Amino acid sequence: MYLNVFNGYEDDEINEILSKINFEEKKDLYIKLFKKTFGVNSELLPTLEEINIISKTDIKNFLFKSIYNQNSFTVLNHEFLLKIVEIIKINNFKKVVELGSGTSIFSKWLNVYLKKDNFEVDVIALDKHEEDYFDIKNFFFETKNYDAIKHMNEFQEKDILYILGWPSLDTPFAFNVLNNLKFNNKILYIGEQKGGCTADDKFFDNLKNFKILEIKNYKSFTCIHDQPYLISKNKED
Repeated sequence: MYLNVFNGYEDDEINEILSKINFEEKKDLYIKLFKKTFGVNSELLPTLEEINIISKTDIKNFLFKSIYNQNSFTVLNHEFLLKIVEIIKINNFKKVVELGSGTSIFSKWLNVYLKKDNFEVDVIALDKHEEDYFDIKNFFFETKNYDAIKHMNEFQEKDILYILGWPSLDTPFAFNVLNNLKFNNKILYIGEQKGGCTADDKFFDNLKNFKILEIKNYKSFTCIHDQPYLISKNKED
């Protein structure tokens, strides 16, 4: 089952959403960042510099972060997406699958940046929840209501990049994704380290059996300590 796509917020909707916030400073920058990330007319993400400027004052604006996180836990920026496109091209990935995609905003922007680069890759977003969840959620990209681990086992293809952004701390989901990874495929994990708010301990304990590469060009909000890593198997099964 595929879910209806939400193309993004109109400017007046964004102004209404953010009107709840009492901005002490840099109000225009906050609104611009939100519009460039979630707005229906946006063609490029905010730059890393714009994120850095906001991060210096966002400790005062937990409400803004809360509203942002309703749409994405991962703070997306232009240079980061360019880096992910570069990784996809270098590794010659044939398919990108976002597992537990939430609002699928990452899939939307990755697809945009791949097309701008004229690099043909299938981008698939999967998220499995109860039906009423989908009645109230905004999906920025075509999303299939399907079990991620089942998908990994059903499609035994090579050269797949799996996106695993902010997996739950309270379930073995991240560990199960890692445990089902095939040799020729890789995981882009975006989350905090062990003891943080993402993935369970079994996931981190099992990472000793994998190659891990930290990805640069990423910046999150204050008091959030997530970081992207590229994960691959050390040897073939």
